[in-house]
Order: sequence, then C-alpha cells, then structure tokens
Amino acid sequence: MDKELFGGSISMYIPPSFEDISNVRNVPDNQEVFADVNTDQSIIVEILEFVKQVANEDAAKYE
Repeated sequence: MDKELFGGSISMYIPPSFEDISNVRNVPDNQEVFADVNTDQSIIVEILEFVKQVANEDAAKYE
C-alpha cells in the first residue's frame, strides 16, 4: 500500500513492517523517516532545495 508523504504531495510504497518515526520523535518538515520494527533498516525521504547558481562540483557544500 502506498503511503502519502509530505501532506499528500507525493506517495510511495512503504513495506508494512516500517513504522513512521514521526510518531516517536520529531522529524524535520523536509524529511519522512520510517524504520523497520524487525531489523535495523530505515527509509529516509528528504526534500532538498535546488540552488541554481551552484556548480555541480560544489553541490556537496549545499545540503
């Protein structure tokens, strides 16, 4: 079943064994974080801001 992310702006399949971490702790508004209840696996979806004037080789400086 697909899970709505970022207030329904996008959706993606999250396996049923993954719990929404925002029910347990604070998660920044630009992230959706899920953790598997049986393993140490997690899924993190993060929205980043596009910075047009930055060259590709300098992109790592802007996260």
